[in-house]
Formats: sequence, C-alpha cells, structure tokens
Amino acid sequence: MPELTLNNLTLTGIDLDGVDAAADIGGDTFPNDGETFFYINNADASPMNVTFASMRASAAVPGFGSLLSGNAVVAVGATTEMLIGPFPVTRFNNGAGQVQVTYDSITTLTVAAVRLVKPKSA
Repeated sequence: MPELTLNNLTLTGIDLDGVDAAADIGGDTFPNDGETFFYINNADASPMNVTFASMRASAAVPGFGSLLSGNAVVAVGATTEMLIGPFPVTRFNNGAGQVQVTYDSITTLTVAAVRLVKPKSA
C-alpha cells in the first residue's frame, strides 16, 4: 500500500484539486496524528464504499465496558466529494503510525490526506 503525502491545512487554505492523487487498487496508507482527515472524490457514476481498517478488535469505554471496534466503512455516493475523519490514533493507527484504507472501486477515484494545523495563539 503506497503512503499518501500529508497535506497541511492552515489559515491560508488548501486547494484539494492540486493535492489529490489516484487511489491505488491495493489501497493506500496515510500518516495519522489524530488530527488527520481523508479527502475522497468519487467522480464515477456509481457509489462505492471506503474501508478504514481498525487495528483494535475492541475498546474499553467508561460506563459501557469493552465494545467492539471494527473497521469504519463509509458509503461514498456517485459523483460525490467527502472529507472523512479525524481518526483516533489508538483505533486506526498501525505500527508505523498510518491508517490503512481500501476501496470497492478506484474508477475515477482521487484521494488525499489532510492534516489540520492548529494556529498558535496570537
């Protein structure tokens, strides 16, 4: 799985058309610090699903005990652009600090990893 370049979102903005890349047939990875979002542009006439792999089978939730923590599957409509995230590090990061993502189809599908850069106080 190739690693997508991380693009920083700042006060000056980001042109997602300039940073997106063709989705890889075997899936992609992207670095995640818990403030990372995933941009997807499905320009195809058919809807598809995007799956973000969970690295944990369960998670302890105060007041609820241990809950299953499966993959996150997001439906992306035909000719739709979406921004998905952020991704909790403890649930989604693999050993290399990346999120793994796969796609039902990659026909006319472009993607990008976008990190929110918090401004320092003025």
